[in-house]
Amino acid sequence: MLPALLLLITPPTLDTEAAWTVAQASRSQAVLVMQEGKIVFERYANGGGQNLPHALASGSKSFTGLLAVAAVQDGLLSSLDEKVADTLPEWKKDPIKSKVTIRQLLSLESGMAGGSAALDSNWISYADAASQPIRWNPETRFHYGPYPFLTFGAVLTKKLKGETVEAFLNRRLLEPLGIKALWKKTEAGEIALPGGAAMTARAWATLGQFLIQEGKWKGKQLLPAGLLKECYRPAKANPGYGMSFWLTPDTSALFRRGKTKTDFAMAAGKGGQRLYLLPKQGLVVIRMGPVFRDDYRDEPFLSALLGKSF
Repeated sequence: MLPALLLLITPPTLDTEAAWTVAQASRSQAVLVMQEGKIVFERYANGGGQNLPHALASGSKSFTGLLAVAAVQDGLLSSLDEKVADTLPEWKKDPIKSKVTIRQLLSLESGMAGGSAALDSNWISYADAASQPIRWNPETRFHYGPYPFLTFGAVLTKKLKGETVEAFLNRRLLEPLGIKALWKKTEAGEIALPGGAAMTARAWATLGQFLIQEGKWKGKQLLPAGLLKECYRPAKANPGYGMSFWLTPDTSALFRRGKTKTDFAMAAGKGGQRLYLLPKQGLVVIRMGPVFRDDYRDEPFLSALLGKSF
């Protein structure tokens, strides 16, 4: 769980040039470092640009955790442990589906196979994703992929009763923060929650700053701090993953039980799209690069930035 801002320690001395050098080995397009709410380093290359929205790929998934928190705050969900079947009645007929909670769905331990994460495929609709079978009992297996997040879209769509998920996200979060996201859509015209968002580096960093401020922005508590911390509660089936956020820079935890890193969370997407949160050190760090290039590594970049092994 991410520590409170009250535990903020002396800001670290950062070696941003060393981090940039490491980042360029994988042809990074954007690196932005925000320390205590101020941009201390920002550089673009290889086709990146300050005003150019960049695909977040699976970094988009972390919006679902924030949407769930907002839905609880607004009374659309009774809690993060509300059963999916309470909203999708067809799930009540299945002995395993009837047990699954929103938290388990977004922690990728619902028992649903994740489905193909290919970015160049057509996103199926929320309803089609929700119709996919549950293969394992909840909290017994971690399985990464788009279907659980699309299924959450089906739940939230029913809860909103006419307002779209995109409109809800804009109204409750992005507009108050003064930022925008562009979205690819599912075959039904819904925003592709698992991987369809694009933002500028500055916009994504603004979201990160909001998160390390525990849901507060310009003196207003947009999301409850206590509920927001639930996004960083380790999943029982994989403690390296929370509720739509990674809790370790080792994303090979896709295939094994990852270990939670102290004072760390990240939104992560294919090609090394990264929003790093290190709240105890007052740091928000963005790295963006070619989506279909897989040679970016988190630990060398973070170690170079912090001047010590990460």
